[in-house]
Amino acid sequence: MTAARKLPPTALDPLTAVLQAVAVRTARQFEERNLTIRRSRVVHGVAPSKWMAGVELPGPACHVGVAGWALEDMHPSTRPVTCRRCLRGSGQRLAPPLRLVDQLALPLDGQG
Repeated sequence: MTAARKLPPTALDPLTAVLQAVAVRTARQFEERNLTIRRSRVVHGVAPSKWMAGVELPGPACHVGVAGWALEDMHPSTRPVTCRRCLRGSGQRLAPPLRLVDQLALPLDGQG
């Protein structure tokens, strides 16, 4: 994930400015990283997610819920993504496609 989407400075009220600062700091933690949630061993891809006041935060690419947007429960990881939903959504496959070469055709019952 790249940096959080920044809102134009003229549109920032004090609360939105604080939220934006939190989002930028959090996005830096997840640059070129995947994430884990709490103590789970599942590694998720990272994608921008809408937060409060139009600010975007890094979140699980599969959109699995993070209760209350507890940012302290999301941890950066350099391990490869293992979440099946994240892998499916990114177009990656869990296993390489099968290559069927030089296979003999077996006769079906009643044929040959």
